[in-house]
Amino acid sequence: MNTAIVIEPEREAKHTNVSLFFVLMLTMLLLTASAIIAADAAGKLDSKQAVPKALDLNRVKIRIVDLAFVKELTGINATYKEQHPDKYRAAIVTLEVNKPAGETISIQAQDLTLHYSYGGNADVSGCAGLSSFSTGKDVDRPMNLWSAGYGFVATGTTTRKSETVFIDAFFLNIEPDVSKVYLLVAQPIGASCETKGWQ
Repeated sequence: MNTAIVIEPEREAKHTNVSLFFVLMLTMLLLTASAIIAADAAGKLDSKQAVPKALDLNRVKIRIVDLAFVKELTGINATYKEQHPDKYRAAIVTLEVNKPAGETISIQAQDLTLHYSYGGNADVSGCAGLSSFSTGKDVDRPMNLWSAGYGFVATGTTTRKSETVFIDAFFLNIEPDVSKVYLLVAQPIGASCETKGWQ
Protein backbone atom coordinates (compact mmCIF):
# COMPACT_ATOMS: atom_id res chain seq x y z
CA MET A 1 0.00 0.00 0.00
CA ASN A 2 1.40 3.34 -1.05
CA THR A 3 1.24 6.16 1.45
CA ALA A 4 0.81 9.57 -0.08
CA ILE A 5 1.92 12.71 1.72
CA VAL A 6 -0.62 15.41 1.37
CA ILE A 7 0.35 18.99 2.23
CA GLU A 8 -2.57 20.89 3.45
CA PRO A 9 -2.88 24.36 1.88
CA GLU A 10 -2.91 26.10 5.28
CA ARG A 11 0.36 24.46 6.41
CA GLU A 12 2.01 25.12 3.04
CA ALA A 13 1.23 28.85 3.34
CA LYS A 14 2.77 28.99 6.87
CA HIS A 15 5.91 27.18 5.67
CA THR A 16 6.26 29.58 2.71
CA ASN A 17 5.88 32.62 5.00
CA VAL A 18 8.59 31.36 7.38
CA SER A 19 10.96 30.62 4.47
CA LEU A 20 10.31 34.05 2.95
CA PHE A 21 10.97 35.69 6.33
CA PHE A 22 14.37 33.94 6.64
CA VAL A 23 15.33 34.83 3.05
CA LEU A 24 14.47 38.49 3.69
CA MET A 25 16.42 38.54 6.98
CA LEU A 26 19.45 36.96 5.34
CA THR A 27 19.30 39.46 2.48
CA MET A 28 19.09 42.38 4.92
CA LEU A 29 22.06 41.07 6.92
CA LEU A 30 24.16 40.69 3.77
CA LEU A 31 23.24 44.18 2.55
CA THR A 32 24.04 45.70 5.95
CA ALA A 33 27.38 43.88 6.12
CA SER A 34 28.23 45.04 2.59
CA ALA A 35 27.38 48.64 3.50
CA ILE A 36 29.54 48.49 6.65
CA ILE A 37 32.48 47.01 4.74
CA ALA A 38 32.11 49.64 1.99
CA ALA A 39 31.89 52.48 4.52
CA ASP A 40 34.91 51.15 6.40
CA ALA A 41 36.89 50.87 3.18
CA ALA A 42 35.88 54.40 2.18
CA GLY A 43 36.93 55.70 5.61
CA LYS A 44 40.29 53.98 5.32
CA LEU A 45 40.80 55.43 1.86
CA ASP A 46 39.95 58.93 3.11
CA SER A 47 42.26 58.63 6.11
CA LYS A 48 45.15 57.48 3.89
CA GLN A 49 44.78 60.33 1.44
CA ALA A 50 47.11 63.26 2.02
CA VAL A 51 45.16 65.95 3.85
CA PRO A 52 46.64 69.36 2.97
CA LYS A 53 48.86 70.78 5.74
CA ALA A 54 47.87 68.11 8.31
CA LEU A 55 50.56 66.58 10.53
CA ASP A 56 50.87 62.82 10.18
CA LEU A 57 51.09 61.76 13.83
CA ASN A 58 52.12 58.27 12.74
CA ARG A 59 55.40 59.82 11.57
CA VAL A 60 55.64 62.89 13.80
CA LYS A 61 55.57 62.75 17.61
CA ILE A 62 55.05 65.83 19.80
CA ARG A 63 55.47 66.25 23.54
CA ILE A 64 55.47 69.17 25.97
CA VAL A 65 58.93 69.77 27.45
CA ASP A 66 58.45 73.18 29.09
CA LEU A 67 55.72 75.61 30.11
CA ALA A 68 55.97 79.29 31.10
CA PHE A 69 53.38 81.99 31.85
CA VAL A 70 53.94 85.59 30.73
CA LYS A 71 52.17 88.96 31.00
CA GLU A 72 53.85 90.38 27.91
CA LEU A 73 55.82 89.25 24.88
CA THR A 74 57.40 91.01 21.92
CA GLY A 75 56.98 88.95 18.77
CA ILE A 76 58.34 89.40 15.26
CA ASN A 77 55.14 90.98 13.95
CA ALA A 78 53.20 92.04 17.08
CA THR A 79 53.41 92.66 20.80
CA TYR A 80 51.31 91.05 23.52
CA LYS A 81 50.52 92.79 26.81
CA GLU A 82 47.89 91.25 29.06
CA GLN A 83 45.00 93.67 29.70
CA HIS A 84 43.87 91.83 32.86
CA PRO A 85 47.10 90.63 34.52
CA ASP A 86 45.28 89.86 37.78
CA LYS A 87 43.04 87.33 35.93
CA TYR A 88 45.04 85.91 33.02
CA ARG A 89 48.46 85.10 31.61
CA ALA A 90 49.58 83.74 28.28
CA ALA A 91 51.18 80.30 28.18
CA ILE A 92 54.31 79.60 26.17
CA VAL A 93 54.43 75.85 25.63
CA THR A 94 57.73 74.43 24.40
CA LEU A 95 57.24 71.35 22.23
CA GLU A 96 59.71 68.67 21.28
CA VAL A 97 58.91 67.38 17.80
CA ASN A 98 60.36 64.08 16.60
CA LYS A 99 60.18 63.58 12.84
CA PRO A 100 62.00 61.70 10.09
CA ALA A 101 65.40 63.30 9.44
CA GLY A 102 65.50 65.17 6.14
CA GLU A 103 61.73 65.71 6.09
CA THR A 104 60.11 69.15 6.06
CA ILE A 105 57.13 69.63 8.33
CA SER A 106 54.87 72.60 8.95
CA ILE A 107 52.61 73.31 11.89
CA GLN A 108 49.40 75.32 11.52
CA ALA A 109 48.44 77.45 14.52
CA GLN A 110 44.76 76.60 14.03
CA ASP A 111 45.58 72.88 14.42
CA LEU A 112 46.79 73.34 18.01
CA THR A 113 44.60 73.78 21.09
CA LEU A 114 45.53 73.72 24.75
CA HIS A 115 42.93 71.98 26.91
CA TYR A 116 43.46 72.65 30.60
CA SER A 117 42.04 72.32 34.08
CA TYR A 118 41.87 75.13 36.63
CA GLY A 119 40.12 75.09 39.99
CA GLY A 120 37.11 72.85 39.47
CA ASN A 121 36.73 73.92 35.84
CA ALA A 122 38.20 73.23 32.41
CA ASP A 123 38.76 75.37 29.34
CA VAL A 124 40.36 75.45 25.90
CA SER A 125 42.69 78.01 24.34
CA GLY A 126 43.53 78.17 20.64
CA CYS A 127 47.09 78.75 19.49
CA ALA A 128 47.75 82.46 18.89
CA GLY A 129 51.43 82.27 17.98
CA LEU A 130 54.28 79.99 16.93
CA SER A 131 58.03 80.41 17.09
CA SER A 132 60.44 79.24 14.47
CA PHE A 133 61.88 75.73 14.84
CA SER A 134 65.29 75.15 16.45
CA THR A 135 67.53 72.13 16.98
CA GLY A 136 68.21 73.09 20.62
CA LYS A 137 65.64 73.34 23.41
CA ASP A 138 67.15 76.18 25.46
CA VAL A 139 67.55 78.85 22.79
CA ASP A 140 65.58 81.99 22.01
CA ARG A 141 63.14 81.33 19.20
CA PRO A 142 61.50 84.35 17.50
CA MET A 143 57.70 84.21 17.88
CA ASN A 144 55.05 85.15 15.31
CA LEU A 145 51.81 86.30 16.95
CA TRP A 146 48.43 86.18 15.19
CA SER A 147 45.33 87.83 16.60
CA ALA A 148 43.01 85.48 14.69
CA GLY A 149 45.19 82.41 15.27
CA TYR A 150 45.81 81.83 11.56
CA GLY A 151 49.42 81.21 10.66
CA PHE A 152 52.01 78.50 10.28
CA VAL A 153 55.72 77.76 10.50
CA ALA A 154 57.82 75.20 8.67
CA THR A 155 61.18 73.61 9.28
CA GLY A 156 64.05 75.37 7.51
CA THR A 157 67.31 74.15 6.02
CA THR A 158 68.99 73.16 9.31
CA THR A 159 65.94 71.95 11.24
CA ARG A 160 64.77 69.91 8.25
CA LYS A 161 67.88 67.72 8.57
CA SER A 162 67.29 66.95 12.27
CA GLU A 163 65.14 64.21 13.76
CA THR A 164 64.40 66.24 16.90
CA VAL A 165 63.41 69.91 16.76
CA PHE A 166 61.79 72.36 19.17
CA ILE A 167 59.10 75.00 18.77
CA ASP A 168 57.17 77.31 21.13
CA ALA A 169 53.39 77.67 20.92
CA PHE A 170 51.56 80.67 22.42
CA PHE A 171 48.13 80.43 24.12
CA LEU A 172 46.07 83.28 25.64
CA ASN A 173 43.73 83.73 28.64
CA ILE A 174 45.09 81.12 31.04
CA GLU A 175 43.73 81.38 34.59
CA PRO A 176 46.13 81.59 37.59
CA ASP A 177 45.13 78.25 39.13
CA VAL A 178 45.76 76.19 36.01
CA SER A 179 46.73 72.70 37.15
CA LYS A 180 46.98 70.39 34.15
CA VAL A 181 47.45 71.10 30.43
CA TYR A 182 46.93 68.87 27.39
CA LEU A 183 47.99 69.70 23.85
CA LEU A 184 45.62 68.58 21.11
CA VAL A 185 46.63 68.42 17.44
CA ALA A 186 43.89 68.36 14.79
CA GLN A 187 43.76 65.09 12.87
CA PRO A 188 41.70 63.83 9.90
CA ILE A 189 38.89 61.48 10.89
CA GLY A 190 38.04 60.19 7.42
CA ALA A 191 35.19 62.63 6.82
CA SER A 192 35.53 64.47 3.52
CA CYS A 193 33.52 65.47 0.46
CA GLU A 194 33.96 66.90 -3.01
CA THR A 195 32.66 70.38 -3.79
CA LYS A 196 32.31 72.67 -6.80
CA GLY A 197 33.04 75.72 -4.64
CA TRP A 198 30.79 78.69 -4.00
CA GLN A 199 31.18 80.74 -7.20
